Amino acid sequence: MMRKRKKLAPAVLLCAAVALLLLSTVGSARAALTYYSENYAMEVTVSSIGVTLTENGEPVSYRNYIEDGWSDSGTGLLLTALAESEGRLVPGREYTDELGVTNSGAIDSYVRVILYRSWQDGEGRKDTTLSPELIEIGLAEESGWVLDGKASTPERLVLYYTEPLLSGESTPALCRSLRVNPDILSRVREEVSETAEGEVITTSYRYDGYWMCLEAEVDAVLVSVGRTANTEGLFDADVPIRMENGRIVVDDFFATNIPGIYAVGDVIGGIQLAHVASAQATYVVERMNDVPASVIVEMVPSCLFVPISIVPSCLYTDPEIASVGLTEEEARKKGVPIRCGRYVMDGNGQSIISKEERGVIKVLFAADSDVILGAQLMCPRATDMIGELATAIANGLTSSQLMYAMRAHPTYNEAISCAIENSRALRGR
Repeated sequence: MMRKRKKLAPAVLLCAAVALLLLSTVGSARAALTYYSENYAMEVTVSSIGVTLTENGEPVSYRNYIEDGWSDSGTGLLLTALAESEGRLVPGREYTDELGVTNSGAIDSYVRVILYRSWQDGEGRKDTTLSPELIEIGLAEESGWVLDGKASTPERLVLYYTEPLLSGESTPALCRSLRVNPDILSRVREEVSETAEGEVITTSYRYDGYWMCLEAEVDAVLVSVGRTANTEGLFDADVPIRMENGRIVVDDFFATNIPGIYAVGDVIGGIQLAHVASAQATYVVERMNDVPASVIVEMVPSCLFVPISIVPSCLYTDPEIASVGLTEEEARKKGVPIRCGRYVMDGNGQSIISKEERGVIKVLFAADSDVILGAQLMCPRATDMIGELATAIANGLTSSQLMYAMRAHPTYNEAISCAIENSRALRGR
């Protein structure tokens, strides 16, 4: 019996078109350049903010804010030299590929890079059965870049540059090489067919014709050191509103020195948050109409003799951060005996499901009266959950009262119950 074998060459193709703002060519790599809180970033009074992705020392794509608008490079290309010279990747061979970031703006910023790796079949469909880890990215050591192990997955690598990136400066390369693990060649299939000459066995690679997909996403995080009230030109010269250091001076009821004129929000200084300005405006209008106040920004707990703020403070980072009331340090400085409860989010069901296990929740209670005095959250949806704890402080609730209502499972919110339980364990219930 005649026996023939035909061996097809592997075709792990490399095509690395890059598209900004989450647009990409099917079966290609991309580099998305984004900013946190873009609307706020555009209000920063600077001539330029921006970030550029580089490969082997050459710019690949950029996105800058210059004067009155965004300017970006549009579609860029990754690994073009390799694609042009090789046409395909040979499994087991190590290729030089150095990715870095340049601060193309006029202010210093922190940067984060997220690398995505995956496989697509010959028809452009993502194949999740083939491990992304077969695409080996050789991360650089002692380069100033750190891998966030908690946030990373086999498909997604999250890296942070540990120092502020100065304007015009570039980071060292975060990776040095790219390699397809040769284990991909061990998966073969045989097809047997009958011919006039006998049986023919055709052996081919299981993943012949697959596309290796590599994506790079760059985030620039701006650091703000403060704001000033924008009151220039707000009043005519003949309106003698009392000002101090650019802020409108008001009394405890938000009245200015001119009867009938009130001021709230950022222009009076203090806590410069939108929800604070809204609450102040509500208070003023209700007072004008002799309506009892429906909102407060501070209160005196039954166990204290000094007021504490019940204004939620929120940072929209990853993970989110939110705080209300006293912190542990503030309580100790005031000489207030407290009991703290903590819960780490890596045991929370919803955090495990969403692969966002980083985070912690801390709640503070008065040691004697059990009244809640403060809470700090650093976890997914922290800015959504802080409202419950602000309401609890405003109403002087105890840990027992906070535990009366059940919290659904699986949710991030049920972690609050766990933090409260931890505080009660320390108290002996």
